[in-house]
Amino acid sequence: MYQAPVLTVGIIAVYIWRCVAKGLEENGSVLSGCRGKLGDATRKVGKGLRVPLWAHYYTPLYLMLAALFIGACSTMHTDVMQPSHYLDPVFTEAFVHNVMNTSKIDDAKVFALWKKEASLETKAWVKYFSFTAPFWVALTFVVCIYHTWEHVKEIRDSNKKLCECVEHDRTIAILALPLVYGLMSFKSVIRCWQIVINHVPVAGNADASVAIFSGYVERKTFLTDMYESNFMVGDIYETIALVIFGHLVSGVIANKIGKMREHVTDALNSTSVSKENSERIQSNLQQLVTSLRVLTVMGIELFAYSCALQGAYMLTVTTLAFEFQSFMPSVFSHNSSNPGTMQKESVKEAASNFFYGCAMASSCAAIGNVMVIEHDFEELLEEFKPKAKFWGTKILVTLACLQSSLLAIVCTTWSTVEIHLFYASVLCFECFLISLAHMKSWDAKESWYKEDKSELSEALLA
Repeated sequence: MYQAPVLTVGIIAVYIWRCVAKGLEENGSVLSGCRGKLGDATRKVGKGLRVPLWAHYYTPLYLMLAALFIGACSTMHTDVMQPSHYLDPVFTEAFVHNVMNTSKIDDAKVFALWKKEASLETKAWVKYFSFTAPFWVALTFVVCIYHTWEHVKEIRDSNKKLCECVEHDRTIAILALPLVYGLMSFKSVIRCWQIVINHVPVAGNADASVAIFSGYVERKTFLTDMYESNFMVGDIYETIALVIFGHLVSGVIANKIGKMREHVTDALNSTSVSKENSERIQSNLQQLVTSLRVLTVMGIELFAYSCALQGAYMLTVTTLAFEFQSFMPSVFSHNSSNPGTMQKESVKEAASNFFYGCAMASSCAAIGNVMVIEHDFEELLEEFKPKAKFWGTKILVTLACLQSSLLAIVCTTWSTVEIHLFYASVLCFECFLISLAHMKSWDAKESWYKEDKSELSEALLA
């Protein structure tokens, strides 16, 4: 099963339920939770419904991720490990021969190409390391579930609704990031294994005589596209986490300035400042903080739009080529002898360069905005400890960029398949480490969660 679009649609559905539940809790209206910036910024929580804590968005999110992980493990066993005897060199080579015998275009030269690119005979340690990928994802799942429960327990103990605990709500959404990224990395490991055994099964049928695509090159090209699409889903969720982080930072600053505003109001009332000047000062202060919030999130949102556009493009092209092969073959066909427009190397290269340029520019803007805010408001954000939280959220994209470049420089004798397999396997392990780091940097008992919110702070958190 091609899980990248499934997870993307699932994340959208979870977000919609998050908005619906928030609206129901605020004032019983389904739409109120989706109003965002268009709503009344200073509205108070009304007499809405109390949605049970177990019924909020994080429950269906983790259930969906659990189902996809179980499905991935099933695919791993049925489609890869069983027919290849856990990638045993002898059985794998025999299986590849059987698959190629069903093809009319694969010959001895193609088999020699497969042996050079995809055989793991000389990289047995990479193969065995990749076998650990599902265990790291399972451990990440346990850590993320436990950490989310810690935050939910804090909300339960305070006897509040989720909509009244905005910071916990947003933190919970960030905590799922290592699991989403780890799961998609594991799916990319499976795609590499499928290149190794030269097989894309039909509806779970691992029989070598039943194969999709007309040859090894065509299968490898498509599986490589799906490998990259999996990471696109992880990047999309990472941008969501970064946007949420930007709102959290601006919310904490707003709360601090809100308290300062109370002191300014008292000082103005005790002096001879006219009512008109006092109101103007108050208005300017509120406008300053509102502008600060917009500038904090603007660069991050630009990065999010860039990643969303790239993810939508990759997922559309690969999904239509895999799941809807008869739809517009002149555009999306993966046939190596007569590829569709979107499958031509020149188009792929142009799209890759375009999206890479967009991602570089927008990511620099996103990181720059947050770092400026973090530096200039260091004193106000002392309790929030933004550095550990920011790098815990941004580290995955950083690791992805650095590691892919480093492997390309260091592993010059490795094939692309070997590099991809090792890279995806390492990311599964690193996602587990990041989930552990989140336990410390996003501690549910930190004091800033419990601070009373001023009217100004509520305006920015709305």
